[in-house]
Amino acid sequence: SKKPSVQVRPTITIEEMIDRLKDKIARQMSARFSEIRSQESEHKNVIVGFLAILELVKQGDVLVAQHTRFADIEVSADKQPTPRYY
Repeated sequence: SKKPSVQVRPTITIEEMIDRLKDKIARQMSARFSEIRSQESEHKNVIVGFLAILELVKQGDVLVAQHTRFADIEVSADKQPTPRYY
């Protein structure tokens, strides 16, 4: 008899998500949680993204703001990068 096949989708690690968020915020200086959520098709990756934001806050790398209950969460760089002149 044929065994049923199961497809397991890869899950992004929290470390990978942290790196992805750091890159995004370095480029844009800020991001909204809704943007991060809309880029992920898997619900579990949205959860990993939220946990990554919490870890970045804990490490002091980002600031977050939510102006009202249920409003979008704004994530921004805690430290402004030093301008580079070439």
